[in-house]
Amino acid sequence: MAYRLLHRGPDMQSRQRGYSLAEMMVVVAIIGVLSLVAVPSFITYQRSARLKTSMRQVTNDLRAARQRAVARNVFVKLSFNKDVNPGTFRIFEATSGVTVTAVNWVQTAPQAAGTSKVLEKPITFENVNFTDVVDGDGNTDGELDVIFQSDGTAVLPGGVTTGELKVKSSDPIPISSYRITVTSVGKITAQ
Repeated sequence: MAYRLLHRGPDMQSRQRGYSLAEMMVVVAIIGVLSLVAVPSFITYQRSARLKTSMRQVTNDLRAARQRAVARNVFVKLSFNKDVNPGTFRIFEATSGVTVTAVNWVQTAPQAAGTSKVLEKPITFENVNFTDVVDGDGNTDGELDVIFQSDGTAVLPGGVTTGELKVKSSDPIPISSYRITVTSVGKITAQ
């Protein structure tokens, strides 16, 4: 009997188990439908996360500039370029001068002189109520400036007490812009 169990005899049927073509096609169709739903949601999530990351980068750099101004007892300036895609900004520190209009500026590390921090494409800056500041170079450079003094307060252009700047994306996402607010006392918020 043991021999017959080990070797198939004519009375034992061989059955192979597996998936039929119809079953495989159903599985492929289900994966396809799930992909049609999941991929656009993932792309929207990725674009939204990219905008939020850029907003956080700008907000953190503003806060770091304020902290740098207080810690080093100098003026520190962020200059935003609103006319490029993607948006760019640079950070400067005063090397000399006691008033904003009589300051010599030098760009801070980690950027090399003349280079800018660049946001991810297609994220740009939109001016809400900033104007260009006539600072130590004696002329306007076409960039929006936020200058922090050594006591942590902000010198805002145009005599405003609250400066607002938008970080926005041209991608089709539910929240396409964030507003960054800088008050004259140096408070920085993002919404």
